[in-house]
Amino acid sequence: PSLIKSPACPLVESGCSLCLICCTLPYLKIKTIMLDNDILDSFRQQAHAEGLGYQTLIKRALRAHTSEHLWDERVLRKIIREEVQNSLIDKG
Repeated sequence: PSLIKSPACPLVESGCSLCLICCTLPYLKIKTIMLDNDILDSFRQQAHAEGLGYQTLIKRALRAHTSEHLWDERVLRKIIREEVQNSLIDKG
């Protein structure tokens, strides 16, 4: 299949082999991260057992962690707002 390259791609003239990924799936960013071998092996084993890709499991773990902490931040902000309002009412 021929690749449809985005005209915005800086590598469009170079024959980039990643254009299928980076230009047709714009929600993905290619990043390099360092992971300990035991962590990577654990994700690979779990992914194999579930019939999934290990990167999918890593993304799920990161999303779960991120959404958990965002929820905590929202709750904390709500509590602070309520406490500030109560404090202003008590002083009023």
